[in-house]
Amino acid sequence: MIRVIVDRIKKNLYQIIPMICIVLWAIYALLFFILVNINYTHWDFTERIKIVRILLSNPKNLYHTDIGYYALPSHIILFVPFGLMPIYIANYLFYLINILLAILFIREFNKILYYMDLKENLYRFIFLMIISNGFVVYRQFWLNNVKFIVGVILFFIIRRELQFRIENREKNLKYYWINYGLFVMALGIFPPFIYLLFIYLFQDIRFHDLFKKRSVKIYSIILIWFAIQNFIIFIYPSLIFDLFTLYSRFNQEWGPVTFFYLKEFLLFQGDLKLLVITVMSIVMGVITFIIILNKKLQIEEKFVYFCFISLFLYMYAWRVLIILLPFTLLLFIQFLKKEENFFEFIKKNKIISLGMFSIVGINFMPEFNFTFYKYIPMLEEYPFHLLVDLRWIFFITILGVSMLILHIKKIKLEFQNFESEKFEMN
Repeated sequence: MIRVIVDRIKKNLYQIIPMICIVLWAIYALLFFILVNINYTHWDFTERIKIVRILLSNPKNLYHTDIGYYALPSHIILFVPFGLMPIYIANYLFYLINILLAILFIREFNKILYYMDLKENLYRFIFLMIISNGFVVYRQFWLNNVKFIVGVILFFIIRRELQFRIENREKNLKYYWINYGLFVMALGIFPPFIYLLFIYLFQDIRFHDLFKKRSVKIYSIILIWFAIQNFIIFIYPSLIFDLFTLYSRFNQEWGPVTFFYLKEFLLFQGDLKLLVITVMSIVMGVITFIIILNKKLQIEEKFVYFCFISLFLYMYAWRVLIILLPFTLLLFIQFLKKEENFFEFIKKNKIISLGMFSIVGINFMPEFNFTFYKYIPMLEEYPFHLLVDLRWIFFITILGVSMLILHIKKIKLEFQNFESEKFEMN
């Protein structure tokens, strides 16, 4: 029995180690809590619990408070059990749940790698180690954030899509009820991913099938799930208008915003901030439409390209790097030249290694400049502080250039193959 367990552990060591790593980052954040105050709760979590308690005591006043936090009712309702507890207990309970979600996050991503034909444990280990380490991971625990919920849901949905396609299984109504129910829940937590819902919805539904019976059933499933998860707005319809008003005011007044890699150089505030967010949201909408129109891409590829483009163009990218970076990482799979030896793998995949290194760099990059200045004071002086200010641009540029080179090489290879086939036919 013990031998069987040991063998199983050895066989799965490639995913156990990344899981241990992500738990260690959680413990690192926990130590911060304890050192500050054993009853410490982060501002985000505190505000979330406050708005839950408003929902429980005076739901009509949900979006008429001075709380600097807003969310769809489905998101708030999800945290009702935590609102019934003392806040520090709720904080640590959700913290433990976040650790379990992080482990599921790794597990589901591992399954995606497998179904995308990355079956060698060494390669999967490399990919899993990249997404399970860094300050992007630490930040989720430090904030006691909710993005692992969204990540697990999206990974689960894509994994099911891959699995059903490979196993040639038919999607029935139960399949759609589960997937769209989870998707609506994810959107309740992070509404800017509405673009991904459109990409997912119109992967199976062609434009000429928009009003067919099957399509109408799927639309109905989405609407029913939204109604169930946000039932409170049907009891108090005024909440819809209150939410839109608060959303507009929040985007206009609540702090500056920019693309994460320009945060040291360019900040948008007030009316300009609202204008830029609106323009870039329209741009992302156009990109989403273009992705939807490309029927050559599978659903996982569409998610991957959307997430990759979001890193460069989406104003909200900083808030979901924990999800965008793993999906972007999947882009490299199609270009991999597989080698048994690790150093041979690096040698044969130089551009890929460089691109993956850039994702590691973004993952490990501290959020604030003072973190660098604290340990290396000379970096605060000119011109050394430029190295700190340019850190995001450096890695995002490497990522973009490496991806561009890989796609140019792929296009050239496809053209050469086409020409050779054409020559043979003649």
